Amino acid sequence: MTDNQSYVVNDDEKPPQKETKEIEVIPDDGALTDGGEVEYCHPLRLGLFYHKFFQGFMLALVVSPTLTYPFFGRYLNLSGNVYNALYGSISFVWSIKIVWALLSDGVSILGKYRIPYMAIGWVVACISFTLSYFIPLPEPYYGVTENCTRNETHINNPDAEKGAWPFIVLLVFILMIFGMADVASDGLSVVYARREPIERRGKATTYCTVMEVVGISFISFAAAILQNSGEYGGQFCFSISYNQLLLSYGVISAFGIINSLTLTKEPIIEKKRNVKENLKQFWNLMGTEAFLRVSYFTLFNTMCSGMRSAAIVKINSIWIDLSPFVTGLIGMLAICIVICSMIVYERVFVNFSWRLALTICYLIIYPLGFLGEVLAIFDIVRNQYLNFFDDVINSTPRAVTTFVQLQLATEISQEGNEGIVFGMIMTLTGLSQPITSMLSNLISAPFNVVGDERYLRDSMNDRLNVFYTVFIAFSFNCCSLILVNTLMPNQKKHVQEIRENKAQYTKLRAFFIVFIIFAVICAYVSNTLAIIPSTSCLAIAGGSGCNSTSTE
Repeated sequence: MTDNQSYVVNDDEKPPQKETKEIEVIPDDGALTDGGEVEYCHPLRLGLFYHKFFQGFMLALVVSPTLTYPFFGRYLNLSGNVYNALYGSISFVWSIKIVWALLSDGVSILGKYRIPYMAIGWVVACISFTLSYFIPLPEPYYGVTENCTRNETHINNPDAEKGAWPFIVLLVFILMIFGMADVASDGLSVVYARREPIERRGKATTYCTVMEVVGISFISFAAAILQNSGEYGGQFCFSISYNQLLLSYGVISAFGIINSLTLTKEPIIEKKRNVKENLKQFWNLMGTEAFLRVSYFTLFNTMCSGMRSAAIVKINSIWIDLSPFVTGLIGMLAICIVICSMIVYERVFVNFSWRLALTICYLIIYPLGFLGEVLAIFDIVRNQYLNFFDDVINSTPRAVTTFVQLQLATEISQEGNEGIVFGMIMTLTGLSQPITSMLSNLISAPFNVVGDERYLRDSMNDRLNVFYTVFIAFSFNCCSLILVNTLMPNQKKHVQEIRENKAQYTKLRAFFIVFIIFAVICAYVSNTLAIIPSTSCLAIAGGSGCNSTSTE
């Protein structure tokens, strides 16, 4: 290892006898910034990847059905539109990432821009999860038989849905604050990625994404085993309570604190950063073709690819009778496929066309997911393991898209705004979910597919109404193919070519900002109305109307 490389590995400490001129030479290997490629296997670099592993546990609260479906979908038996809105509201808090990114890029704490925010996020999470143990847990909606299975003929607690409020508020608060740790680590990973030569650029983003996915799979499978009793729609006679599950997150957060303060290192920043200068730089970046294309693609592609019928939760809980254990098992298999795919992509296809990669992924995954849902709707095959298609349709495109988004953030960011650029991309991802939930609820409302009655009756008319909502959602998914092949850049060199266009598209920037504000207000109102029990019946919230009693 050369002296220069040794300094890169230990760049949180100034070299004792060498001048910085030696490392400030901009490389000619296509890297976006100087400093040399980071040796990721060095002990001083593993902290970031440990952080991503623990961060996967937190992301599981947002993306993994194993962490939300057993408690909110089966224990409390939330209606389809309320469950949809819950998912959108939890995802919505990621939209505040742009604020944390601005702070992480421009305001140092004890001379560092990343590690303190990572530690603060974990500290707040640790305290909050520990206190969550004392939140009163309501009785389950359905009773439990002597054989430890759910008794759907006996309603044990008709007001169980009202008990969801304290837990929703808690999760929203924790994830909102933890966003600072998430965006700080993302900014650090982009810093590392910008040092990589162009032919290998993508290693840091791949490793970080893989570690997150491993973390999601680990906690999801553990939760599937530990929350599989009759109350949660499972078959075991033992389980931990939701309070105990959240308490375990407090322990995980403690490990996150230790890792951030001891094993994670970040480069020394010689030039003092300023929030005002960063905002001005970012405002100019927002008007460029490169940023606008990436932003429009992220927002609308996430909306289309994430569209799901509000009927899905009831299809799983009543028609398929999906147990938490099978949810976790199938999720593990799906995530193994995701991990293997990403490793192969990084090793073999890192310079492969992003457009073609996502197109192939969508062409395979979406039809398979739609087929599995159709087979269940018309009672051709109603099997728990068929939900493999449904889980893959969620996990695989999300992982691949996240990988591409990390690559795009690396390419369009500039030195000093790594966090805010990736934070903006993730903010758009978070904003799109409540918008998607609102649209899903509005689409499903005319067909009245959110209550239990239609699924318990299970007539051909009921099946057709459910099918219509699933088909509409599938049509939105297919629109992603158009967005991928029009808005998204093809590869890293294509992004750099687009960046050469320095023109400012002020009207497109203004339209983008106005659209975001309007859409967010509408989505927030709709999802909030859906979560509140007294207003969840409104059509705007995805209900059938508060004066409606018919399900035909």
